[in-house]
Amino acid sequence: MNTDDESARRRAEIREFLDSWQTFPAFLRDRYLTVVASNELARRLSPSFEVGVNLALFTFLDPMVENCNPAWMEVAEAVAAELRDSVDQHDLDASFSGIVGELSAKSRPFAQVWAEETPAKVAGSAWFDNDIAGPMTLAYQQLRVPEHYDDVLVVWRPTDAASQLAMSRLIAAAGTSSA
Repeated sequence: MNTDDESARRRAEIREFLDSWQTFPAFLRDRYLTVVASNELARRLSPSFEVGVNLALFTFLDPMVENCNPAWMEVAEAVAAELRDSVDQHDLDASFSGIVGELSAKSRPFAQVWAEETPAKVAGSAWFDNDIAGPMTLAYQQLRVPEHYDDVLVVWRPTDAASQLAMSRLIAAAGTSSA
């Protein structure tokens, strides 16, 4: 079995796991920070978690992200750090060059945080203001997929009672049970 077939098989298996998780938003991203799989709860949480969305481009080039999130700079620093970490682990290929080049040309904040060289974190938290559920703070954990180091599973959970209540509203809106 070639590497592409193995990668597709592994991603299909992970997609099945993600689809079964009805109380935790989660998505799988590749080394370019592009979402390759996500569960319904993640997609309802944020349009950035739709399959095919590049998290770096979304964070720095979508004006709504910066304008609607008071903690945007923290998010921007974390995303830039993840992209830099991924570039450091892999050869700088045309896809990486394209993403970094586009962001450098179109986003002054990206150029600033890229130059700071903030280290990447495997865990942290982020603030969301969801149209359905309201504001919430979620902690995340990034887990590298064994035998496929290029993919990272990102799982979210509420950090406090108010965020848990908001997550419950999001789960209810998704038509899933919180059991």
